[in-house]
Order: sequence, then structure tokens, then C-alpha cells
Amino acid sequence: KIIIINEVADTDNNLSEHSLPANFFCLDNNYLVALPKEIGELTRLQELHIQGNRLTVLPPEMENLDLVGTKQIFKADGNPWVAPIADQFQVGISHVFDYIRSDTYKFLYCRYIAASAAPPPKTKDKTMTSL
Repeated sequence: KIIIINEVADTDNNLSEHSLPANFFCLDNNYLVALPKEIGELTRLQELHIQGNRLTVLPPEMENLDLVGTKQIFKADGNPWVAPIADQFQVGISHVFDYIRSDTYKFLYCRYIAASAAPPPKTKDKTMTSL
């Protein structure tokens, strides 16, 4: 399936549950501080853009997504990730997904959420990232 850029260009800061295709989410540059755990139920998702938000952790339920193949796209740069996730991004997206599938990550995620850390501050200069 080919997605026309005009179809997704209007999603930045203008989200609607009816405006996105079922296999593509462009949630970039929206000041998101968390992704819902239900994102893991989107098993047909082929492309996920979450770059340029305020995300620090990923829900462990994302382990159900297959976003590491040659036909899948996962963009998550420009977020203030906690150190363990940032380290995994340095070695590759497949390592990120391997890590969030681990019991260690699930334990740390629960502790992080329970600590209710304040989200990172919004930046005033919100530049658009390219697709």
C-alpha cells in the first residue's frame, strides 16, 4: 500500500482517530509524554512516527509490534529517552524491541511509571522533522 504524503502531512498537531490509516501512525511533533498500552494491539502497524515528542519510555505492550523489518518504519528520534532505551537506540531499532520484550525492561518500566516522574518540559522551538 502506498501512502501519499499529503494524506499524512496534516497529522502533526491535528490528530483524529478517523484520519489515519490502520497500518500507519504519524504522531510526531505533538508533545506526547506517553503512548497508550493499547498501541501494542495494532499488530498490522507497518509504520510508526513518534519522533519529536516528550516520550521517555515505551509501553512494554509494544513488544507485539513488528516494526523492525525491511518494509517497516519506526522513527523515534528527538525524544528524551531514559538511558537504557537511549542506549538501545544507539545500537539499532531491533535492539530497542528486544529490550522492551525483556523482563528487566518490564520491571524497570513499572518502577518508572510508579515513581510518576514529571514529563520533560515543552520546548518553545518545535521544529518539524522530515518523513
